Amino acid sequence: MKKCNVVECEKEARSEGFCWKHHNRKRKYGDPRGGPQYYANLPPEERFMKYVEKIPETRCWHWIGAIDHGYGKFRLGKKTIPAHRASLFLFRGGEVIPGKNLACHKCDNTICVNPDHLFWGTHQDNVDDKMKKGRHNTGRGMAHTNARLTDENILMIRHSDKTSEQLAKEYGVAASNINAIRSGKRWAHIGGPMTKITGHVSGENHPMKKLDAEKVRYIRGSKLSTRALAEQFGLSIMTVHDVKKFKSWKHVKDEKIYSSSDLMPDWTSDSLRKPIVDGMKTLANAIDSYEGCLLTKKEH
Repeated sequence: MKKCNVVECEKEARSEGFCWKHHNRKRKYGDPRGGPQYYANLPPEERFMKYVEKIPETRCWHWIGAIDHGYGKFRLGKKTIPAHRASLFLFRGGEVIPGKNLACHKCDNTICVNPDHLFWGTHQDNVDDKMKKGRHNTGRGMAHTNARLTDENILMIRHSDKTSEQLAKEYGVAASNINAIRSGKRWAHIGGPMTKITGHVSGENHPMKKLDAEKVRYIRGSKLSTRALAEQFGLSIMTVHDVKKFKSWKHVKDEKIYSSSDLMPDWTSDSLRKPIVDGMKTLANAIDSYEGCLLTKKEH
C-alpha cells in the first residue's frame, strides 16, 4: 500500500499521492496541510480569493467555500456575511450605497462572487431585475414555470377510475396533488368532473374513499399483519392502524370487538395439545432411563 505523501499521515494514497483528506485540502487551500487556520493571517482580499474558482466561459467567480441556502459565506471582521456581499465590500469601496443595502446579481448565479456581476440595490431593484429577465411566475396552470402537467393530463386525471397513488406514479407527482386536482383545489380553471368536498365528510360519503363497512370489518377481524393489509387494499400502514384502533371509521360497529387474544392459537385444541403431551412423555421416559443408568453405575 502506497502511503500519503504527507510524512505523518499513515493513510493510503488515493489521488495525486495524497489521501482523500490531504488531497481535498490541497485542492481547496493550495497546501495539503492547509485548513481554515492556514489563512488566518492573510489579508481579507487574499483570503477571499482562496475560496474562488474562476469560470472563463461565463466570467463568474464560483464560491467553493461554505454555502448556506445557495449563497456563499465569508467571515469579514467579527461577522460572517454572504460571500457576494463581502465581495462588494472588499472590491467596490467597502461601503453600502445609502438606501441600497441589497447585493444583487446581474448573472443570476447565486454562488457567483465576481464584483463585476454584482450591484448594490433596493428590494424593488431586485424585483424589477427579476421581472425584466422573466424569472417570475406570471401565470397558472401550464403557464407556470414549474408546471409538470398539461391541460390534457388534468382532464384524464379527473375522468380516471384509478386510485390517486396509481395516478401519482404515472404522472410523477404526489398523491396529495392528485387529490387536490380531483377536488378542484388546484387547476380549477380546467373543466372536467370535480369532487367538491364541503364540510366534514367521512366514511362511505367521502368521494375519495377506498374502503367500505365490509372491508373495515374485514381489516379489524383479520389476522394478517398491518403491512400486509395495507398492501392488499392500497392503503398506508398508518391508515390500517387507525382503522384497527377505531381512530377512523368509528361509525362502523363490529358485531365482535377483536382483541389480541383472537390472534393467538387455541392451545386447548387436540391438534395442538397432543404433540406437546407426547413430547413431554418422551422426555420424561428419557430422563427416567438416564437416572436408571446412573444408579446401575453406582452399584457396580
